[in-house]
Amino acid sequence: MPRLLYISPYFPPQTRVGALRPLKFVRHLGDFGWDVTVLCDLKRGAAVDPDLLQHVPENVEVVADYARGAAERFAALQGAPPPPPKSPAAPRPPGRLKRFARTLETRLWSPEYVPLGEHSLDIPWARSAATRLLERGGYDAILVNADPYAAMLVGDTMGERFGVPVVHDLRDPWATCDLRRPRRPAPQRALIDRLERRCVAGSHAFVLNTATALDVARAHYADDPALVDRLRFVRNHGDPALVDHGAWDTPNRFTLLFLGTFRRFVQGEALLRALALLAERGRTPRDLALRITGTISPEAQDTIRALGVTDFVETHPFVPYPEVGPFMRTADLLIAVTHASTMRIPAKFYDYATSDRPLLMIGDPRHTELAGLVADLPGATWADLTDPLAIADAIESAMGAGRQQHVERSAAGLDSRTATARLVELLPRV
Repeated sequence: MPRLLYISPYFPPQTRVGALRPLKFVRHLGDFGWDVTVLCDLKRGAAVDPDLLQHVPENVEVVADYARGAAERFAALQGAPPPPPKSPAAPRPPGRLKRFARTLETRLWSPEYVPLGEHSLDIPWARSAATRLLERGGYDAILVNADPYAAMLVGDTMGERFGVPVVHDLRDPWATCDLRRPRRPAPQRALIDRLERRCVAGSHAFVLNTATALDVARAHYADDPALVDRLRFVRNHGDPALVDHGAWDTPNRFTLLFLGTFRRFVQGEALLRALALLAERGRTPRDLALRITGTISPEAQDTIRALGVTDFVETHPFVPYPEVGPFMRTADLLIAVTHASTMRIPAKFYDYATSDRPLLMIGDPRHTELAGLVADLPGATWADLTDPLAIADAIESAMGAGRQQHVERSAAGLDSRTATARLVELLPRV
């Protein structure tokens, strides 16, 4: 059986979204004939759920040695019960000093200013750890999960040193990102262009996760047909079997579910304005709630208060990813909001698309790729990110259809097994 070294700093038990795409892949790679070793990290203070490790196949070797101290933290965590979920405190306006501290932290660690991300300083340690694994021999390919984009430099060096083909799998575009590229200072932009070009040139395949991102990358590298030939795309995906665990009670009012956080680039303002419009039409918090499972940024909190929709917004403690399926079934309408971008598709869209609940996708009106996916998906509705009135109308239409509507929906094409089959086609034939 061919062997794959999967360099993925983000991996369970970490709960961040970057750990989920590689988890879904490794759950199916064995079915396609690949034996997998994952080299991952576990930073101090990272959000974790030890139960996630139960969903990693037994034949997948997990080596938590990507950075100094990761192995000790991983060993200490195994077998430990997950911490009890915390009920979120009622949002309070942050003080002036706290606002300044948050702004400074965001600026200092912004990906626009730190090109390789928070793992930049871990490159030497990660190279040493990868070297020890590759010196054991027998690996037929290296697969890199990025971001963090620093991992691509680790994979590139290891591939060149050991003569092993490298496939880079980018969850979001790097050099060509339409959100971040315009915000980068010229020196950072030039450095990222140079580093990414090197990684593309040294790769067996360079994988983006949307067709639009692929088109933009092909235009970016049009000066070198050899680089264009390495570019591919494999969309993100949902794994219904992975998330079908646990049980949750159904709320007693029509519930809109937003899995995730209101944060930079995804503030949810149009959705919140739609709630205000529904309030003007006579809807009350007894009829309708927007349930949010993650944090709400200070800016979004300000918007909620200014629009007078505080009583419509319900924050919910963390939901373990394997329990997301039953939790989605407690909702009446699933809500996803895109960035103001045409190159990204929210990861939660794929969990929604492989569920059996109605879906409202609030998207950038320029995002024809995502709009096309929604149009082909039963029980899914599209509303422009710029049109709160259309969002309010879509919510009211869903309320008119009644609670707990079941949608018959095939997962084919957007599920993890299909995506893994496409990834395997891009790995070297052994």
